[in-house]
Amino acid sequence: MSFWLIALMVNYTVINSIKIYMKQLSKVGKIASLLFFVSIIGLIIGLRRCRKYDSYISRIEPIDSKFDIPFILFELDANRDTTLILGTGTSLKFLSGTFVTKNGKSVNGKIQIKVKEFHDPATILRAGIPMRLKSDRDAFLQSSGMLEIRAYLNDEELEVGSGKAISAELASFRSSKEHRLYFLKNNNDWQPRDTFLTVPNARKKYRINELNKLRSLNYKIERNADIVFELYGDEEYAPELEPWKGQKWKIAKEDVSPTVREALRINWDSVKIVQVNDKKFKYKLFFWKTMFLPFEDSSVTKKFVVDVTPFNETLTKGELAIEMKNRFLKEDSVKKEIEFEIARLNKEADLMNSFKINQMGIWNVDRALRLTDFIPIKASFDFESTLKKSQRVRLFCILKDDNSVIDFPNWQNEPIYLSKDRPTQIVAVLPNGNAAYVDFVAIQNQLYQKHTAVTFPTRKMPIKDFLTLL
Repeated sequence: MSFWLIALMVNYTVINSIKIYMKQLSKVGKIASLLFFVSIIGLIIGLRRCRKYDSYISRIEPIDSKFDIPFILFELDANRDTTLILGTGTSLKFLSGTFVTKNGKSVNGKIQIKVKEFHDPATILRAGIPMRLKSDRDAFLQSSGMLEIRAYLNDEELEVGSGKAISAELASFRSSKEHRLYFLKNNNDWQPRDTFLTVPNARKKYRINELNKLRSLNYKIERNADIVFELYGDEEYAPELEPWKGQKWKIAKEDVSPTVREALRINWDSVKIVQVNDKKFKYKLFFWKTMFLPFEDSSVTKKFVVDVTPFNETLTKGELAIEMKNRFLKEDSVKKEIEFEIARLNKEADLMNSFKINQMGIWNVDRALRLTDFIPIKASFDFESTLKKSQRVRLFCILKDDNSVIDFPNWQNEPIYLSKDRPTQIVAVLPNGNAAYVDFVAIQNQLYQKHTAVTFPTRKMPIKDFLTLL
């Protein structure tokens, strides 16, 4: 066979092989193209899902509108300097001309201020405040106090004018060390702002000192006055009073004490008058009362004794009785008001985080913590078998000591993050209005066993009852 014939045959075989290969390559290419197309669709769906979950993490979403934290409402004159004091001790100082409309127009007359505060996980959970950073899904915020403030004129939302600010002192019931000031921009994106300053609640301290002085002064005034009284009672049950009917008695001012004043308010069962010095008109009054103590079968007899002297003046018995009654009523009223105010002030925070508010919305004194410092767990729960595919269940981790609530919207597909050291509760908001929760002891037991996937049994109760436990 000639060289050219052999070359032609080889060439034909190669061309044939190339054609077959190209056909096979074409089939592979079609499959590859299809796979590529499917992967692109999957990527788009995944990105949309991520954006969806990111929006869940970032937005304000109360667990139920009926459990949301109500605003505290105030009305003030936009043209006058005004300071508002809240029950926690938080103060807000508004200067004249602070507010403008969305169009930048100055506001005059009466406006409405709405304020909320968040100082514990229960209020954060109820209001659905996001505590994850939109810019970093692996970070969450530990709060030292959070404040939401809005302003309205005839239902039109107002803004803080350019160059203006509201002076805020936000109550701090926990340490603010290493914290920063954040603002929730557009209600969905925490952004660090100017710093804040932690200061003592000087107003609280000053007010309590003044009230304690007033309380002491009140007692001094009463102790510097004689007490005049008569003995009254039903003579059918206390015949020993009959000989002393109409007799007035005086307790000298040096013998008046809080114990004496309290004893004179009691309805005693019996009384006896003992003569000490007839010539100097000195007597003692003995009072007895028998009572049964709660959960006890035996009785207890209480006794009180006080030095008295007979006393006469121009007032009639009825006039004297009215005077004494009004005296005690007035003393009771003033004393109760002072005690109530001191008790109220003691509920205020001892420390304040002071800063300037130049935008209406939610302000938070926070410290960012890393979820990567926690243990990732693929969690499942006993309630999942009762769910329909279309039902969305919100899952939260509540960190009481950190004053934070972490939302895990994609918990069925992604790990949740737990800690053996930080007191944590897991709670799921079920479609039937119940809360399914796992306490810290159960979480610790699983984490110490170093499981990477855990099925948690849960306790269930109405959400409103669960919120009272936080």
